[in-house]
Amino acid sequence: MSARLIKIIDFSLLPLALLLLGKVAGLALSFNMLGIQWGVVDFPGQLINVTPVVLGRDLHTVQTFSNFVMFIPLLVLISAQIYILDLRSKIDKNFSLLRRIITSPLEGVFMKSAMLFTRTLVWLCYLVLAAVYILWDTLQGNTSIFLGAAVLITTAGAVFWAYKEMSGEIADEELKLHVRHLHV
Repeated sequence: MSARLIKIIDFSLLPLALLLLGKVAGLALSFNMLGIQWGVVDFPGQLINVTPVVLGRDLHTVQTFSNFVMFIPLLVLISAQIYILDLRSKIDKNFSLLRRIITSPLEGVFMKSAMLFTRTLVWLCYLVLAAVYILWDTLQGNTSIFLGAAVLITTAGAVFWAYKEMSGEIADEELKLHVRHLHV
């Protein structure tokens, strides 16, 4: 495998873990905090043969709560990532010497633009996948319409914010290349 593909896989592990842990934590919290009764059913011959089961009247509440707990860490993660992208471009534009001083101990956070873009896009894909799952759940009537609308709006906002930051960064890089080309 190429080094770039390995890096993409590496970037996808954190949001995948957050997605799965968030869903499980949301289920556990909804069962414990809301006092919802649940059980376990065994389905022999299936890939995952043990499944938690809740009463039909509680399904909407459990799904809404667990989807919310699943979505929030992903939203925080991608927002922080886009903020880092924005901060990096502002530091690059205004304080090149200060950037070298500040980023030397924080090199993992302020990585090369290409890797930062790749990580942002991978994490954004997870956010969009989570949003599609929650919207599908909303259309099926298993999740609150309010949560579905909030997820749709915040995901669209995150995608727009990422697009704005990345397109601005790309335009700046193109300008730098053009200026270097003129001086050569």
